Amino acid sequence: MEFVLNSINVAAAALQIITVKTASEAVFALVFLILVVLQVFTLAWSANEINLQSTKIADAVYNSNWTDQSEEIKKIMYVILMRAQKPLELTIGPFGPINIESALLTMKGAYSFISLMMQTYT
Repeated sequence: MEFVLNSINVAAAALQIITVKTASEAVFALVFLILVVLQVFTLAWSANEINLQSTKIADAVYNSNWTDQSEEIKKIMYVILMRAQKPLELTIGPFGPINIESALLTMKGAYSFISLMMQTYT
C-alpha cells in the first residue's frame, strides 16, 4: 500500500508542477515533490542499511573471543551466529522487502501515473 501511495504522491506533486499557473504554486509543488522523494529514498536507504549491517553480525560473533568463554556463552554465541546467517529485512507487507530497488519501483510507478494523467489531461 505504501508503494502505491508514495507513487501517487510523487505523481501528484509532479503533475502539480506541470499544471500550475503561478510561480509560487510551482515552488510549493517542487518543495513538496522533493520532500516526498526524499521520504521514499530515506526509508529505502535506512532499510538497506539495516540489511547490510545485519550481515556483519555473524562476522563480529565469529571474530569475537567466544572460544575462551564458558559453555553457556558458547551456546548463546552459536545461536546468535546461526540466526545472523539470515539478514534482517524490512518488508512492505506481502509485497516484498523495502530497499533501494523498491524505491526505484516507486519512482517508476510515479512515472507511469504521470504518463497516464498527462494523456488524460491533454
